[in-house]
Amino acid sequence: MTLRFAGPVLVALLASACATRPLVTVVPEPANHAWWLRARFEPRATSLDGVPVRAVNPAWCVADVLTPADFDAYERADGRDPWGPDAARYSVPGPHVDGRATRVELVAYRECAGPTGTAMLLVVPGAGTPRVLALQAIATPAAYAMLDSDRPGHVRVVHCQDCDAFDDYRWDPVARRWSAVDPPDDAL
Repeated sequence: MTLRFAGPVLVALLASACATRPLVTVVPEPANHAWWLRARFEPRATSLDGVPVRAVNPAWCVADVLTPADFDAYERADGRDPWGPDAARYSVPGPHVDGRATRVELVAYRECAGPTGTAMLLVVPGAGTPRVLALQAIATPAAYAMLDSDRPGHVRVVHCQDCDAFDDYRWDPVARRWSAVDPPDDAL
C-alpha cells in the first residue's frame, strides 16, 4: 500500500525542490575569483511576462528575467545595497519605438540543446501580454551582466561589478535592431 503512494510523493517533492531552486548560484571555485565570475544561471520559466520562451527564440527552452532579488545575497556579502541608487540594474528604460515607451531587460536562458547564456530584450510593456521587439545575445566570458543607460536609445551592458568591461549598443529605428557602437570618449 505504501509503495503505491511513493511515486506521487516523490514527484511532489522533486517538483517542490525544483520550484525553490534559485535562478543564480555561485560555484565555490576558483575561490580567488569575484562572485560574478563564478555566477551560474539555472533558468526554468517557459514564458517571459506571458510570452512563450520559444516565441522569443525558437532555440530556447527556458528563460528568466533577471532582477536585483536574484543577486541580493551576493551583493550584500560584498557590502553593496542591491536596492540602493547605485545598485546594479537588470532592466532600464528603452528607446521610444513607434511612439511607445519600451524597457530593456536582461534574461538568462537555456537552449534546448543545453548551453546557457544571457540576452538583452527590448520589450513593449502594457496591458495584456508585453511584446518583445528585439533580442540581442550578449557575448560575455561569465554569465553575469548588468545594464546602464545614460543616453536615449543607448544601452551599456556591463560585464562585471568593479571593472571597465562593457559593450555599448544603440537602437537602430530603421533596421529595428541593436547595433554595437564604440563608447563615447568620456566613457573611457
